[in-house]
Amino acid sequence: MWARAGKLEGAGRTVVYAAVDGKAAGIIAIADAIRPTARQMVADLSKLGVQVVMLTGDNRATAERIANPLSCKLTRLTFPVRLSAKST
Repeated sequence: MWARAGKLEGAGRTVVYAAVDGKAAGIIAIADAIRPTARQMVADLSKLGVQVVMLTGDNRATAERIANPLSCKLTRLTFPVRLSAKST
C-alpha cells in the first residue's frame, strides 16, 4: 500500500490514507483537473501583459502536472503555499 501511495504521489495525485480501528486500511487518490477554459484564459491574460502566477498548496508533482499544459503562459509556479499566504 505504501509503495502504491508513493507512486501515486509521484504521478501528481493527492493521496488520502484511510484507517479502520487505528490501522491503515487503504488509500484514496485524488486528481485535480484543469478547467476547460483555463488554457485560453491564461493565454488571453498573457497577451494583455498580465503576469500569470499559479499558487497552490499541492505538492511539487501535483503542481507541475496541473501547470504543465499552461507552463508556456505562466510567469511563475509557486508551491506549496499555505492557505493563509494565498490571501496576502
